Amino acid sequence: MAEDLESARIGLAHAVDPVDLVALRGHSHVLISLAGTVGARAVQEDAVTLNEMLHRHDPAQPIVAGAKAMDAPLRQMIAELRNMTAQMVNGGET
Repeated sequence: MAEDLESARIGLAHAVDPVDLVALRGHSHVLISLAGTVGARAVQEDAVTLNEMLHRHDPAQPIVAGAKAMDAPLRQMIAELRNMTAQMVNGGET
């Protein structure tokens, strides 16, 4: 799961420079699903908002800003998932 989220995060980051609205829409859609799966409600809501902006054909500047704003929360969520996975693999030891 962390790898899928990391792939979507990287895809989102690459799609902002140069701006690729089709790729942004695709990655935001994937993030809606993945964030929902792990219960990351805030990230899921941000991805829904971004996806809605893309479907409405909002101006690129706020779309890019929204995509960039998702990077830090995504990094944090991915780190937490990796930490939880490591704890499970190590029998609770970190």
